Amino acid sequence: MEIMIIDDELISRKKLCTILGAYGNCHEIDNGTDAIEFYNKVIKAGKKIDLITLDVSMAGVDGLTVLYKIRVNERRNGLRPNQCAKIIMITSDRSNETHEKALSLGCDHYLIKPITNQNLVDWLERQNLVA
Repeated sequence: MEIMIIDDELISRKKLCTILGAYGNCHEIDNGTDAIEFYNKVIKAGKKIDLITLDVSMAGVDGLTVLYKIRVNERRNGLRPNQCAKIIMITSDRSNETHEKALSLGCDHYLIKPITNQNLVDWLERQNLVA
């Protein structure tokens, strides 16, 4: 499984990589601009990202903008739903407005920090991303 971990906080990226590294190859990215560029390159190369964890609040290009641009790119490239990345927003933002906006933009799951290994892995299992 190919995994993008997008978060501007190093500790958060490392924690997620520790959890998810057992299930696949983690690509750690610390800002929205680089994340969009990396994802576009992967898609243009005919490859696939299976899972993206995405922080909502990042300096520069925020997580909601990254989510929007990734979903637009997937549609533009004709990806079918089973070819699109599963995207989990992982954030400390507890507002209903942000949660609803993320869902409307196409996120698959929304977790509030601090997350536990178990609630993340349970969701991955329900999505058949891990056994």
